[in-house]
Amino acid sequence: MKYKGIFSVLICCLLLSSIACAWSSSLTGKLSLIGNEPFTRLVCQNKTERYMLAGEYLHELKNLQGATVKLSGSKTKEKSPYEMFIFKVTNYELLYVGEGNSKLKPLIGYLELKEQQLYFKTMEHKTYLVKGATTEHLKEYPGMKMWIAGKIGWTWWDKWSITPEAFNVINPQK
Repeated sequence: MKYKGIFSVLICCLLLSSIACAWSSSLTGKLSLIGNEPFTRLVCQNKTERYMLAGEYLHELKNLQGATVKLSGSKTKEKSPYEMFIFKVTNYELLYVGEGNSKLKPLIGYLELKEQQLYFKTMEHKTYLVKGATTEHLKEYPGMKMWIAGKIGWTWWDKWSITPEAFNVINPQK
């Protein structure tokens, strides 16, 4: 009798987890703000769908307007005031910024200043020495989550380096 109760609980847990997995999905598209202040909403749109976004990463995604992203999360059955379905974001991947010939694949990470040298540490724990004309300007953003796109190089004395062509702060919280 005792095992029958445990078995029932396990079956219920498996059933609930399979239902939750069925609701989770991904969405790839371009981010933009719609509406007028103070009623703006962030949306992700691709060729066939447009969803209003919600979730814990909303403050970061607002700083990525115009970028193409892959979002993980769940689509809800409720509609927003803009008559769009809502996508609750649980994670995201920044695919690229810009368009056409200006399309760039950025790295996401944090800036660190060590011994007067500026380094960019990615979310994948890879470290790049920051070089070029923007280095002095980038020293204003240590510890902030940001994306950087540019020329990546490697030399035996510097190891990996990046010469930024474009950058933006994603989350100013240190």
